[in-house]
Parts: sequence; structure tokens; C-alpha cells
Amino acid sequence: MRPLGRPGAFAAAFAVAVSCAGPGTVTYVQTAEPPALSAPAPAPASGQGEAAAAAAIQATLAVAQHLIQEGRPVDAFAVLIETMDTLPEDTDDAPLRFAIAQALMAGGRLVQAELVLARLAEERPDNLRVRLDRAAVLFELGRHDEAGEVFRAVRRAPELPADTRRQVEGFLGRILDRQRLRVDLDLGLWYDGNINGAPETDTVAIPAFGNLVFDLEER
Repeated sequence: MRPLGRPGAFAAAFAVAVSCAGPGTVTYVQTAEPPALSAPAPAPASGQGEAAAAAAIQATLAVAQHLIQEGRPVDAFAVLIETMDTLPEDTDDAPLRFAIAQALMAGGRLVQAELVLARLAEERPDNLRVRLDRAAVLFELGRHDEAGEVFRAVRRAPELPADTRRQVEGFLGRILDRQRLRVDLDLGLWYDGNINGAPETDTVAIPAFGNLVFDLEER
């Protein structure tokens, strides 16, 4: 089912944000080999069935992922929205919305990406990839307490791969460092009335959680 309503409203909410996308943002999407970029498969007409809808979604995702890797998140967004607009009403479009979040992240629109990922996390709370991507975006937005809460919850998942667990631990370590710095700055302001040239933290690039794919079969 489509919890966000008809895709036209969804497109209106995010079209301006993606059209202003900036360069240089780390992308989360990884593909083994670039797909053919002729055009996404035509979306199924009503009555063609779930198999045709699934095929259209898969073809669109392959094209969108490659466009994001090429640094073209706006084009990827357009491809994804076009397919959403033509799918039957009862189609599960969560994979497309997840890819839209990837396009938003790749374009530097982290606030909008977090909104999409937060909704997906509500719908599929057991999907580790969605939760991890949202936590990393929260971290990059400076919402460290919220990010830490998500990372700590995910860390308890027994099925978390070892390399992903190391990434999570790295994030939690950075969050702790920044919380300590915040305390140090607060103490400096208390005693001195200013930060006295306190050290600044460097921007930490968001790593890709590509080893945890968004499984199309997860419910």
C-alpha cells in the first residue's frame, strides 16, 4: 500500500529540494555493474499484475542507482517519480521511496532524505539498512543524540554483519567524542564567557552501508 498517498503529491513535496541538489555528497547506493541506460522499463498498465509492476520497479531502480553513481541525482529522482506516477494504486512502492532517499542524500538534501527514511523506518522497523542510513543522516545533520539512539539499537541486532558493526561502533565513537567536546565547550563558556579558541571537529563523511541492501522482499 502507498502510505504517502498518490505519488504526485510526493513529487511536489520534493521536486524543488532535489532540483537544488549540491555536489560532493557521499552516496549510499552501490551496484556491481552499470545497467543499460536506454530507458527504464515501461510501468505496467492496471491489470497486468504484480509481476509486471515488480519488473518495472527493478528496472527503474537499476537505472536510478547508476544515475546516482554518475553524480546525476536529479535525473535519478525524475526516473523514480515517473515510475511511481504510473504504478497501480495498490503497488508497494517502498523500494522506490528508498531510492528517492538515496537520490536526496546524493544531492545533499539530507533534511528531506531523513523525512523519507523516517517514514520507511516506521513502516519497516526491522529493515537495518533503512535505520542505519537514517542514523548516518541524523549524525551528519548534527542530531547526535537521535543518531546515537538508533545506532545503539541497531548494534544489538544479532544479524548485523561484522563489518557493518564496526562502522556502527565508529559512528558511536565519534558521537561520544562530539558529546565530550560539547561538555568541554559548555564548561569553557561557564568559566570564561567564550570558547577561547576551542578545537573544532572535522566533518565526518558518511560511509556507505552498501553491504546491507534494501531487500525488496522484506516486509
